[in-house]
Amino acid sequence: MTKLFYPAFLEQGEDGGWGVWFPDLPGCVSAGDTADEAVREAEDALALHLEALIEEGIELPIARGIEQMDMAEAAEAVGKVLIGAEEPDLSERVNVMLPRSLLGRIDRRASEKGLSRSAFLAMAARWALEAAQRGS
Repeated sequence: MTKLFYPAFLEQGEDGGWGVWFPDLPGCVSAGDTADEAVREAEDALALHLEALIEEGIELPIARGIEQMDMAEAAEAVGKVLIGAEEPDLSERVNVMLPRSLLGRIDRRASEKGLSRSAFLAMAARWALEAAQRGS
């Protein structure tokens, strides 16, 4: 599988927390209590964002080089980072039966996160599989 890299800005919030955002991928952001945590979370955010774009039939944007990023684009940024994620797999349509009330909750939460239903369900499935693997 191919790994894709996108440049991002690292910012420190007024509350002391940290955030990462991708100028080439509007809406793709992460946060953490530390800069390291925000960058680690950015890897997951990037992977999920790329997957959502693919699932919605949107072509992945070409990332500019980190050297092409101007710090003036982000007045609050303290630095630039390069974040990588595996190129998403092609999706396969599946048919599942879910209670209507659960589906409504899924749709509301996905919307809050800026995700499609499919991307949210894929994220939830990955989380459950990883937790099972860790023995949680």
